[in-house]
Amino acid sequence: MQAAYLNQISENFIDAGLKVLGININSPSIINQVRPWTNKRKINFDISLDPSKKIADQFNVKGLPTLFLIDKNGTILKEFSGFASGYEDDYLKEIKKYLDDENISYKDFKFEKQTKTRKDVSIDVDF
Repeated sequence: MQAAYLNQISENFIDAGLKVLGININSPSIINQVRPWTNKRKINFDISLDPSKKIADQFNVKGLPTLFLIDKNGTILKEFSGFASGYEDDYLKEIKKYLDDENISYKDFKFEKQTKTRKDVSIDVDF
């Protein structure tokens, strides 16, 4: 769900100058699975690979996922570590606060939850 949310955030705020960048820190043995994963989910933001965790170490990442809101000068404005339902509201609040403080105009945003459906699935249950 977080990837879908960041996808929509990226699309909505691109004209305001927002750039979403994902950093994948999986082991080198599964790096070849990143592109198929992003393609399947239609991820529209860049994903950088960091299997040696150099970027994660520089940013002192403690837990996954970690989200940083960084301004145009490279200053970390806010860090979110972990994920739970409702964090999306906090992300949006901080993004809007920064844009408002900088007098940057932006389009209104409402997250559209995506439902997953599977075709031709049958489940047999025997009690």
